[in-house]
Amino acid sequence: MIFPLLLAAALALVAPHSAQQPSPEPSATPTIAVTPAPAPSASASPVPSPAPSATPTGLNLPPLKYHIAPRPSPSAAPDAPEILALDLVDQTVFSGKVLAIRVTTNDVVTKVTISSNGRSGQMTQIAPGRFESSGIIPKLPPLVSGLNVNLVFTATTADGRSTSAKVPLRVRR
Repeated sequence: MIFPLLLAAALALVAPHSAQQPSPEPSATPTIAVTPAPAPSASASPVPSPAPSATPTGLNLPPLKYHIAPRPSPSAAPDAPEILALDLVDQTVFSGKVLAIRVTTNDVVTKVTISSNGRSGQMTQIAPGRFESSGIIPKLPPLVSGLNVNLVFTATTADGRSTSAKVPLRVRR
């Protein structure tokens, strides 16, 4: 009983840690295509090139291989919160390794939390409908290896409406 609680606490701690990180600035300079212009004549004035636009880049997550697309509730209102996709680094996570998560929702969602066994943490909102979290899973005792854990993702709107999706994970040491 103590090991699932320990693991749940460790996994839940990953989300609050990354939620406190400020949104990073874009790490790479955007590439702009340049087309050669004809040589200026006495009557032509130079044309300025377009300025790069800033777009949210997220937390620079590693490749996310475990994809889940929850089924929407058939009776949900058109403006109800929806979890459209859950992407995790893998279905099996390892002690001491990165746990990276991206949750895609509809635009009415303002907050996503991750919970397991009574512990929870809030994810970082990168853009409307896009939430990410990343952190290192703490070193776990050998008895925890092979444990199955369910993470519950809850998407909430500004007025308090919510929906949830459960994701099973295997833990290895």
